[in-house]
Amino acid sequence: MTHRLLICASKTITITNGVKNQFMNKFLLASVLLMLPLPVVAHQLKTNGEVGALMHIEPADQPKVGTNQTIWFKLVKKGGQKIAADQCNCTLSLTQGPRSILDTPLTAGTSGENAGFPTAQLIFPHPGGYTLVVSGTPKGTAPKFTPFSLRWAVKVRP
Repeated sequence: MTHRLLICASKTITITNGVKNQFMNKFLLASVLLMLPLPVVAHQLKTNGEVGALMHIEPADQPKVGTNQTIWFKLVKKGGQKIAADQCNCTLSLTQGPRSILDTPLTAGTSGENAGFPTAQLIFPHPGGYTLVVSGTPKGTAPKFTPFSLRWAVKVRP
């Protein structure tokens, strides 16, 4: 059995049942994959005034419920000047919907890529969407920057 498939209103392609089934299977698979929720968008730059940051969640920027996660923020001023944890009164707020989960100061990371950058350890209690907010003001005699607040949406898998 053959079927005619109308393409762009000006071309008609004749296909057999086998080809039609292969096409439909691929189309259905692609449709289902597009509807799946996406995990955190890793390394998404956020800015507020003169401060920008990249958020990192380890391991692999794939947050998972019930496991210890290292979250750190590569903070920079306009022009690329690093803002280290010892130069910023930085805090992390974590919410899930209207519920506040965590409010904590960020401390200096101690190893690898996060060394010196604002860092926290946390465990996500439930799967689903969370909002992470990092806020900061200059500390002591650190290079001056305007107070900032940066927000990320994070999807945590079971």
